[in-house]
Amino acid sequence: MREASGSVEGLLEVLDSAPDLIILSEEMPPLQAADLLVILRSAADAPIIVIGGGGDPEEIAALESGADSYVRRGASLRLLRTRADALLRRYPHLSSCVAPLGPAPTSIYLTATERRLLTCLSNHGGRPVSLQDLRAEVWGGRAGTDAVKYCLRRLRHKLEVELRGLELRCIRGVGYRLERTEALSATGGAAAGVNARPERMGVA
Repeated sequence: MREASGSVEGLLEVLDSAPDLIILSEEMPPLQAADLLVILRSAADAPIIVIGGGGDPEEIAALESGADSYVRRGASLRLLRTRADALLRRYPHLSSCVAPLGPAPTSIYLTATERRLLTCLSNHGGRPVSLQDLRAEVWGGRAGTDAVKYCLRRLRHKLEVELRGLELRCIRGVGYRLERTEALSATGGAAAGVNARPERMGVA
């Protein structure tokens, strides 16, 4: 088990350790809880439990932003453990994205959010998609602008480093679009498709 006292430290721990479960306090400055949930959901497929002291509005907001469960502060440790066990039973695997590049497909690991983001961009057929449209189509308008930009940066980095056949380009003042690079064209492959393939999740 790893602990973090703030949102930035917690995010770094998640990126470093790939945990099986994330338990998140509703108050972890400097990030707002909703933005932190969006970033965590992009960075990891692990289930997320939020512990908070709010009422129904706060619980609804946490669940809509990506939390899998909400436990109100003061609840018993037994309840928290039971929720954690139930979530772990529902998350038996992670998924990867397979992009066909010709005779030998290349696989890269993408989180569920990154797969939705890539699918959304692919569905627009190379046309730029505005930041607001991405927020609406991928997150239902609930994600903050900074959180969406963070997710786009992570996806762009993975495509550049691991795939080298697709490029996520920012068109200033317009939006974001996927472009095929020379490496992809040289293989004779068709436009990349997204296919989920289950893989076993490692234990942190």
